[in-house]
Amino acid sequence: MLCKPAFAALIAVTLGVLAASPSGAIETPLALPSIAEAVTAGSGMAQRGEGYTFGPYVLFSSDDSMSVAGEKDPIEAIIVGTPYERLRFEAYVLAHQRKPFGGAVAANFASGQAGIIEFVLFLHGRSGQGREFISLYGNATVTDASGKQYAAEQTVRTTPVNDAYLGIGSSIVTRWLGQITYRFRLDPSLLPQSQLTFAFTDDRGTEHRYPLALAKFR
Repeated sequence: MLCKPAFAALIAVTLGVLAASPSGAIETPLALPSIAEAVTAGSGMAQRGEGYTFGPYVLFSSDDSMSVAGEKDPIEAIIVGTPYERLRFEAYVLAHQRKPFGGAVAANFASGQAGIIEFVLFLHGRSGQGREFISLYGNATVTDASGKQYAAEQTVRTTPVNDAYLGIGSSIVTRWLGQITYRFRLDPSLLPQSQLTFAFTDDRGTEHRYPLALAKFR
């Protein structure tokens, strides 16, 4: 995930959009037609100058991610990254960077996403916190309907950047902004119909739990 202020803003404006993205059964590994479709969809948004639309991949979104008045929950959004969505996002990023992405390169990226589900947290620090806030978020797990628990295979934290938010009244305050990506490798038999629960602990040790049905995601 990129964490540049301008790029983060471009994404943030479309976090709450719940349309204009494909949904349906998760496909893993992705077939060639799906690879081509995802690359076209992602690069097309960039070429048209649009913000990246997460659509139905939004698991959670704050009512007002630009305001920290009253020290609201610092979790701005949580995105479900399926193999299709991650490929689409990669195509979007590379199109913004004017880098080629197609054919064997896209197929190779897609093969690396087979059986992988990611959860991307968009976060900001609380008042008085520095860049270290992002390291205070703990481990994450996914639990399936049978009670089997999966630990994250990989956790990636971006280097936080400073960004402006609305404080009390019309004041402008700054907070550190960053993302954490929790990456899980699931048993293929769980895809796409399983009911899962994604859980993690925040910077204060509080557990957050989010149930989801994989059948609603592509």
